[in-house]
Amino acid sequence: MAFDLPSHAPRETEEQSIKARKRELFDAPRTDAAPALKPFPEYLRETPAAPMPAWGKGLLIVLGLIVALLLAAALWRGTNPRQASVRPAARSGSGIDKK
Repeated sequence: MAFDLPSHAPRETEEQSIKARKRELFDAPRTDAAPALKPFPEYLRETPAAPMPAWGKGLLIVLGLIVALLLAAALWRGTNPRQASVRPAARSGSGIDKK
């Protein structure tokens, strides 16, 4: 069933309301203007250079090696899939030889 508009709200009034709300949201000038952005060289001058600690570098190296090994294993596994092992058929009976 289609959505029916109430009879007390004509379509023209609704369209005017939508347009007015659009102007409020998108077309109106912003009063809370953001401060002027600093140029990148100024940020660069203000930011102190802090080297990464040795434990952080070591952790990243170890994690990188783990990822590299996992990638190598996945690639090797993809090019050399395992052969399905053939199992002997199950014997019927109790497994004791009958003579």
